[in-house]
Amino acid sequence: MGAMPRETMLGLVSYMNKATAWFYVAAGAFLIALKETYELVEGHEWPTAVFWVLIVGMLAIAAVNTAVRVSRTHKLVEAE
Repeated sequence: MGAMPRETMLGLVSYMNKATAWFYVAAGAFLIALKETYELVEGHEWPTAVFWVLIVGMLAIAAVNTAVRVSRTHKLVEAE
């Protein structure tokens, strides 16, 4: 870190702060999604197991989406 130029260090710190802030925004949105999903399951009087299947499904879709996007980005960067 000490070998970095000042402008690079400031850019990195700014990026890290923004990434942390967006992490908190995403965590809050996830909690809201949990609540809304639970209310949906309760409203339709579905078994509690449906709630957990939906949560695991949403997490799986998000993880696969992230993996695909990172893979595509990696391929684009390597191609140049």
